[in-house]
Amino acid sequence: MVALVPPNPAHGADARDRDVLSIGVTEDERAALWPVELSLALEATRRGPAPLAPRTMVVRDGNRMVFDESVWTDRGLERFSLVVTPRHHAGGTVEVEWELAVWYQPYALRADAESWRTYLLYRAGLGPRPPLERPQLVAVRADIVECRGDAVLESIRVAGRDYALRIAARSTRPAVSPG
Repeated sequence: MVALVPPNPAHGADARDRDVLSIGVTEDERAALWPVELSLALEATRRGPAPLAPRTMVVRDGNRMVFDESVWTDRGLERFSLVVTPRHHAGGTVEVEWELAVWYQPYALRADAESWRTYLLYRAGLGPRPPLERPQLVAVRADIVECRGDAVLESIRVAGRDYALRIAARSTRPAVSPG
């Protein structure tokens, strides 16, 4: 049975840390309070822009992180939304739940000469960017991976392009020496 006890205002703002729902169920309470060091990147495996540049951050266990990036390509605009949630897991590992959604907005080009002239002038750097069509959801991928500090590599194919999602996570909990 789980008892939900409201935080006591006398204990200050950190009283929520002791709420049973904020503690991971696969690890003891003390370990779950330690933050997680999270590193991630989304890179094109061939030539092309990196939708999500490599970054490293320290986040609270169970904290849901959302990254939205847009990349202009020769065909239009690609928008990437990556949601990552790291959690302490048994055996000193960190479980990382991730979900990637990709939207694509192609240039709104008609079959007439004026439309293609506008596009070619833009590509040559001599004119404004052509208008875009409505965004289309082209891919949704999700997985749960376990990390011990080493990077986990996930290969993803989206709209004819290959990407590599790199995720590394480790607990900042100090090693406990036997004694």
